[in-house]
Amino acid sequence: MQQVSFVVFGLLTLIFAVGLHRGLRPSRRGIAGPALFGVSGLALLFAAAIPLRQDAAGEVYDPGGHIVAGSAFFAASAVGLLVLSRRIASDPAWSGLALDAGGRAHLRPGVRRDAFGGHSGGGATA
Repeated sequence: MQQVSFVVFGLLTLIFAVGLHRGLRPSRRGIAGPALFGVSGLALLFAAAIPLRQDAAGEVYDPGGHIVAGSAFFAASAVGLLVLSRRIASDPAWSGLALDAGGRAHLRPGVRRDAFGGHSGGGATA
């Protein structure tokens, strides 16, 4: 079942990468973020193709490649988010998205506001 999840997530990540590239304003290095998400999706497919195994004693081991694929997935995803954030910030149609989403969460009553320096209880603000 885990392999099916990896395949579905990998394919959706590849589609996401293509959609991001097409949906954002073109830039000089604009392919980098979506390309990293493409690498991330391919790494998930590779991890699905080489699952972890269990020996006769019940110990789980990597037959070769699964941990490499997992490391590539996490690294490409993290760096892809950082690179993509610069492209989104430079696109006028998307630049206000983070501020808009964060602002709405911050202003919403009943939301925990510890990270914003506010109260942590529910209900009305003090």
